[in-house]
Amino acid sequence: MNQYHDSITLLEEKATPLVVESLYQHGLLSQNGREKGLAYLNPHQNWGYWISNILLILGWVFILSGIIYFFAFNWHKMSSYYKFSSIQVLILVCLAGAWAYEIDNLRGKLFLTGGCVLIGVFLAVFGQIYQTGADSYQLFLAWTLIITPLVLIGQFAPLWAIWLLLINLTVIFYWQQDFLPTKNHQYYLYVILLGINSICLMVREWLYNRKVDCLQGRWHRILLCIALLMISFIPMTLFIMDNNFTNPSLFISALVGYCLQMSFLYHYRYYMRDQWVFALTVMSLSVITCEIGYQILDKFVKNDVLNYLLLTLVVLGIFSGSAYLLRKTSQRRATWQVAP
Repeated sequence: MNQYHDSITLLEEKATPLVVESLYQHGLLSQNGREKGLAYLNPHQNWGYWISNILLILGWVFILSGIIYFFAFNWHKMSSYYKFSSIQVLILVCLAGAWAYEIDNLRGKLFLTGGCVLIGVFLAVFGQIYQTGADSYQLFLAWTLIITPLVLIGQFAPLWAIWLLLINLTVIFYWQQDFLPTKNHQYYLYVILLGINSICLMVREWLYNRKVDCLQGRWHRILLCIALLMISFIPMTLFIMDNNFTNPSLFISALVGYCLQMSFLYHYRYYMRDQWVFALTVMSLSVITCEIGYQILDKFVKNDVLNYLLLTLVVLGIFSGSAYLLRKTSQRRATWQVAP
């Protein structure tokens, strides 16, 4: 496909905020151009629409929280029949609301999300009443499997986030309650979690490039990357602070976490440019570097006052270098222009 054809295709495409964000993230639009484009497509007069949606979402969150706390607070005062019937009626109401408002509508998606959450409440109530003795991971596994068709139908990013959270909780509780790893294998949990969430991030990026509507927002990527950075940060910190080279699972999980963060630095700076993810990764690696500096000073400098003074200088130097790198990267992005 030649350059002329690409230009015609871009000019014929309808201008939307998603197109502007995509051009900016791929380095085809400067920061100033992005801001002017979004200001033109989303004028300030639309603030009422955004406030209405935010209040609608908050209202649903408070309603679901109230239902959960209602059952928790009145647990001993309610009969088993009332517990089951009330939750089932609420699930049916949510599913009927999703059907009535249609899945493409925000209200319909919120009704569907409420139904998925109440399914988990129903499973928890079922386990408490009949004392099934099932482990926690079985509850989350059943919850995940039951709502999977609804998640696929809904195509709602927050619902996908809940589904992914349930998968992570299932793996964590299974590791702790059923698998019962030895001391030399316990940290492989972080490798598994990094693998699961990395696959989800790669699928998200692939679907983003395929222009799937429900995954075009940047916050999906940022949320997944924050989760991955937090998961990778834990074994790296434990490995540095414990200075334990005898545990193979801790070493491997820390190495995998380090490789993941370095790949974030390269990928989101040079390939799929995202300043937020790049900045978060730089901050994470800066903290890790500070921990390494602390360990080195604690080992070779025995004077506490001199130790803290040098550590302060090390921290200032590391974060000053990180700030300079972020500023330089941001200035370089601002000079990029739209490709001819």
